[in-house]
Amino acid sequence: NNQPVVPGPSPPRVTFISFGGALGIATYTSDLQVTAGDIITHWRQQGINPLPSLKVMLVDGAHLDPSDPDSSTENIMDADTIGSFCPGAQITMALAPNTSDSMLTVLTAVFNMNPKPNVVSISWGFPESYAPPAFLQQCNAVLKQFADAGITVCVATGDTGAQDSTSTLTT
Repeated sequence: NNQPVVPGPSPPRVTFISFGGALGIATYTSDLQVTAGDIITHWRQQGINPLPSLKVMLVDGAHLDPSDPDSSTENIMDADTIGSFCPGAQITMALAPNTSDSMLTVLTAVFNMNPKPNVVSISWGFPESYAPPAFLQQCNAVLKQFADAGITVCVATGDTGAQDSTSTLTT
């Protein structure tokens, strides 16, 4: 393919959606910008340059909960991966309660960010076979807004793969 590569925005803006935990040991400003902590130290030790920026956006009454080690570990892995692959990225962790209503709320809040992210990562797993059709239609409508705006959305299959704790594959 001899097509020219069109560079993306600089720096890239990446948002990952979380439903619990915190970001390990971290120091936050009043507007939840991470200024120091494990993740910043790690990026420095790895020679990531320029350093990414990392902030937290609380949605729908969420709060940072460092006593949730599983979610905190996943959050650190998400931030670390994004920052390592995208030096200088503007990273936002959008944190919401772990409910289907909050899923729609956080998706809408992320879509309404200014500036909008270029990439959104969602690691929330829930079997579609358990979801009411109205919820799936609402999720699809919001995700279509992202697609229409040219925003890439990456979604995990769940901790147990495509079946996500069910005995059959979901569609």
